[in-house]
Amino acid sequence: MVEQGYKDFVNRLESICTKYADKTAITYMRNDDTKTQFTFSNILKNIQITKQQLSDAGLCPGDRVAIVAPHSPHAIIAGLSLAYSNITSVLIDASLPAEEISRLLVFSDVRSVLTVSENYKNLEFDALYDVPVFDINTISITIKEFESTLKNSKPKTADPQLDVVTILYSSGTTASVKGVMITYNAFLESIKMFATTSDITDSSSFLYVLPFHHLAGFTGGLACLLNGCDVGMIEDVNAIKLQKGLIEYQPSIFSMVPRVYDVMAQKMMAAVKEKGIIVESVIKFLLSLSRFMRKYLKINLGKLIFAKIRKKVFGDNCVALGTGATLCSKETTALFLNLGFKWANFYALTETNVPTVNTSVFDNYPIVGVGKVNRYKDITIKIYDPDENGIGEIRVKTVLIMKGYFRDPELTATAFDEDGYFKTGDLGFIDKKNYLHVTGRIKEAIMLHTGKKVAPSDVDELFNKLCPDIAIASCGVPYRDGSYDEIHLFVEKGELLKEEQLAIKNRIMEFSAETSTLYQISSLHFIDKLPTTSVGKVKRFQLKEIAMSEKTHNQ
Repeated sequence: MVEQGYKDFVNRLESICTKYADKTAITYMRNDDTKTQFTFSNILKNIQITKQQLSDAGLCPGDRVAIVAPHSPHAIIAGLSLAYSNITSVLIDASLPAEEISRLLVFSDVRSVLTVSENYKNLEFDALYDVPVFDINTISITIKEFESTLKNSKPKTADPQLDVVTILYSSGTTASVKGVMITYNAFLESIKMFATTSDITDSSSFLYVLPFHHLAGFTGGLACLLNGCDVGMIEDVNAIKLQKGLIEYQPSIFSMVPRVYDVMAQKMMAAVKEKGIIVESVIKFLLSLSRFMRKYLKINLGKLIFAKIRKKVFGDNCVALGTGATLCSKETTALFLNLGFKWANFYALTETNVPTVNTSVFDNYPIVGVGKVNRYKDITIKIYDPDENGIGEIRVKTVLIMKGYFRDPELTATAFDEDGYFKTGDLGFIDKKNYLHVTGRIKEAIMLHTGKKVAPSDVDELFNKLCPDIAIASCGVPYRDGSYDEIHLFVEKGELLKEEQLAIKNRIMEFSAETSTLYQISSLHFIDKLPTTSVGKVKRFQLKEIAMSEKTHNQ
């Protein structure tokens, strides 16, 4: 039986690709400075050819096929091809360790793998199972030779999910990796809402750098394509290529994780400071004036007076910026608003899809919380078991909800309360104006010896101000009998010399001794790199493991 959600997806894809047939859909900026462009008709043709090739290989609707490849147009087209074939894509981060990718492939029980030669060389597919491994750039070419056909070498999928468009593996900031099943219906509703709140139209241009295997990249990027706007992509994107790509591609919309915006803001203000105290004072005055005019008079003065700065950093056309995963600092958000940009911040989880709660590009000065809880009639937010400050667990009921966790019905059942609300695990409160504020994670909250709790993100923010150019993160570590937590702070040492590390340690610990007891540091650790997810969320459970290991070693 063909699901209606799948039919609706096919109709939308064919309609968009036909309506904008000759329009450029994707511009791919390569490392050698050449560009490859795909029109909407090119994409539809490639999708239809790939569908036939997959069928010829013996793949059927409801099968699962993994995509393990770098972020590129070929990965996007492959994902659309699988969806068009009613085959569930399993999107796996190609940068994960080989053993983790292999584990996810086995657990997903896929009937085929789409990848590139570089990734294939790092993985021992032969040791896993006998399935075809296709080159994602040219699906007709197999990377691995087979003695038997797919139909004979791999049994048909035992539990086909005809209503599931993709499975996204999400570890978030917890230790357990979960396969989240996204339905066609939820995906289609999501891209409609996403486009509305971000003002995505067929005249928009979007620089697509968020990873396809992550919810924000999957929904955000495909929302742009399936609403007829053109997309720019960068091969092997890094900080230098990102800056170059912004200028060359000239997007009207750009979206990135908060950490990148924080770094951009720091660099911009450092550049202003270098021009001397007079210029710095003038710029700060103009930023304050822009803030007043926009926040209280709804006049976007910054768009005019900071046109040169906007052009230098983002190009001529950029009018709207988006972010998510974690919340940008108020200082960073305010800076970009004062520069005249439209701003949308998205609060979402893989299980609840994008958007869940968000500020919109149509909001005048969206700096309070993560957005209004009554923005969407089909999404309901409640705070469960609030404390005296109104802070409790954020729970969500939404039409965008996942179908469930892949092959884990027990975990799926426990993820919802008796009223059908998804338990996010996030702590927060709703203010009098219906804005949602996220204060931390239930499992990450640090219980102090005073009985009070503090959010690690608040600790991070305080000490980041002390060392703005250094990556810092905190976590709570149980003290002896576990009756309360001590605050441990981790500093990414990078290329810092030993004497620089000592100076930073002294500065932090001196500040800690004089600050509120809520934020006093018990121990400081220098590590090579903070463990983060693909979109920059700190994996605090790994920090806790490091601290616990060091504590055990020192005893």
